[in-house]
Amino acid sequence: MAKLNLTRFPDPRDEYDSQQQAELIRQLEDLIQQLNSSYTIDTQEESTRRSWFFSNG
Repeated sequence: MAKLNLTRFPDPRDEYDSQQQAELIRQLEDLIQQLNSSYTIDTQEESTRRSWFFSNG
């Protein structure tokens, strides 16, 4: 299972602020990267466990 370091996204301001939007996009991109990289590791570990199990069975 993926282990994620979640940070709270900033609360919206009354007025549009491009700097805050850029920060939100950066945080979302980091979260997507964490999900993608941890999913790959989980899949590789599952494949290794299955190979070990079936080779020793």
